[in-house]
Amino acid sequence: QQETQKLMVYYAQEAQSPTSTSAKLPTVWTTAQEASEFVQNKIDALLFDCDGVIYRSPDPAPGARQCLQNLLDQGKHVYFVTNSAAVSRAQLR
Repeated sequence: QQETQKLMVYYAQEAQSPTSTSAKLPTVWTTAQEASEFVQNKIDALLFDCDGVIYRSPDPAPGARQCLQNLLDQGKHVYFVTNSAAVSRAQLR
């Protein structure tokens, strides 16, 4: 929560800077509901890093399975990426 507040202050200051354009500024959501609605209404495809985001060691990250299923149920295109050289493409789950 504290980090979100810091980001919001920083971006508010950037928006008022004469050298800044609002097109460069990211959207900062303050609730999971805001983020969820944005994804639901504005995003067609998502990329997820595998190692550390989708799974940690041999186990899925908490909530990952349900999150992915919800996105697929909404008709979203879900893609997986990784920079881990520890496993081959065939070994990724």
